[in-house]
Amino acid sequence: MTKGLAVYVKDLARIKTSVQLFNTQHWMIEGENAYRYTTLFEKGKPKKIFFGAAKTETIFPQIKLLFDQKERVIAQRLNSNGRLITTRENKYFKVRNHRSERALEVYALITAIEEKEYEEMIQNYWYQERKRA
Repeated sequence: MTKGLAVYVKDLARIKTSVQLFNTQHWMIEGENAYRYTTLFEKGKPKKIFFGAAKTETIFPQIKLLFDQKERVIAQRLNSNGRLITTRENKYFKVRNHRSERALEVYALITAIEEKEYEEMIQNYWYQERKRA
């Protein structure tokens, strides 16, 4: 589930999306660069007009809303001191389970060692039993 994850600057560097800042400015993020835009209507259809640029790192602390390609809110920051948290499931930010795979490998290794020690203990017991008889 991708709801409730914190979004960082390095995560935004991988995607192309639009954001809204706390001062209601709209920006398009493309990798490490961000472009400010406004929406004007031409013959009844919306058209984005770009007129400013900055680094994603500089506007990241001011991001209030993060949108996906369908203009749905996928992350939100409640106040300027808070973290940017995902609010719905999305394809951009996912939990990576690298640790659980490693944990399973370690568990399998420990189990194999314990089984080998048990086999040696049983073999020693049976060989000692036959030597006595």
